[in-house]
Amino acid sequence: MDYKVIRPHQGDKWYDQGAPREAEARDVAHLVAAGVVGPADAVQKEDAPSENKAAAPAETGSQTAIKTAAASGVQVKVAASGVQTKAAD
Repeated sequence: MDYKVIRPHQGDKWYDQGAPREAEARDVAHLVAAGVVGPADAVQKEDAPSENKAAAPAETGSQTAIKTAAASGVQVKVAASGVQTKAAD
């Protein structure tokens, strides 16, 4: 049966997103269940990331420290050398 790769993965070789893959149903049943491959004619477009949206930026360690300190009532000062905290009076 013919399948289309939904998420890139390593099998007997590397399969990129959108690549065709021919396999027996019993051999890829676990991949179908996990959403890694799907029938070649039934791949949903909504599974692919939107091309017109920017990815969310990764949160840095200093952002996590600021959120944690703010939640605990600690004054936070962000300096170029890192995050400095001062106990609230």
